[in-house]
Amino acid sequence: MTDYRAVTALLIGKRSYRQIEDQLGCSHRANSRANHALRSLGLTTTEHVTALTDDELAEIFVDKRSSGQGEFVSIDFDAVVKVRTGRTKQTLQVLWARYTSTPAQAGQRHYSYDRFRQLVAAHVDAAGLTARITHAPGHTMQADWAG
Repeated sequence: MTDYRAVTALLIGKRSYRQIEDQLGCSHRANSRANHALRSLGLTTTEHVTALTDDELAEIFVDKRSSGQGEFVSIDFDAVVKVRTGRTKQTLQVLWARYTSTPAQAGQRHYSYDRFRQLVAAHVDAAGLTARITHAPGHTMQADWAG
C-alpha cells in the first residue's frame, strides 16, 4: 500500500517522480494521483498534508477498482480429487464445466476456469496429494513406456 502522506510531502518538496519512486518504492501512477490531488485540493505546504487525518487521506485516495469479491458457489474438492486420482482421469476443463452446471443460489456466481484451476492446485498442494519422483541424474534411467 502506498504511503500517500509521504508521497505528497515529497511532491511538495519538489522531488521528481523518479526520486520518489526510488525512495518509497511506489509507482508512477501513485505519484500522479497524489500530484493531481494536491493540485485539485490546493494543498501547497507540508503542514496542510500533516493536518489531514488518516480517514481524510483514505477518502482522497480511495481505490475505485473492483475488488472481485463476492459469494461464489463452493467447489467440492473431494469429488474433484477422487475423479482426478481414478484410473480414467477427467480434465480440469471437464470438471469445471460440471462445476458451472451446478445451480447457484441468489447472489452467487461460479469461479472462472483460471481461478478454478488455481484453487484445485492449491488444495492439492495443501493436502499433499502429489508425489514427486526424484532421482540422481545419471544414476538410473527412467523410461515411460506407456506413452
